[in-house]
Amino acid sequence: MADKAERVAHYAKNLMYEVGVIAHSCGVPEPRRLKRFHAQTINDLGLPQSLDELHPPAEIKPEYRADK
Repeated sequence: MADKAERVAHYAKNLMYEVGVIAHSCGVPEPRRLKRFHAQTINDLGLPQSLDELHPPAEIKPEYRADK
């Protein structure tokens, strides 16, 4: 059981490192600053398209806005 815990800890540590590398390559100082426009996918035409275009943020209904 200890071996599995060590493997999970090692996986988590490596995952956090790799996400940090991705954040750095996108020009943000930390992973929590990544936004939809930083990620892209290849569309049917073979062209990159940002996730911000594919899945725009949902509109908040006026009755639920905090800035009434």
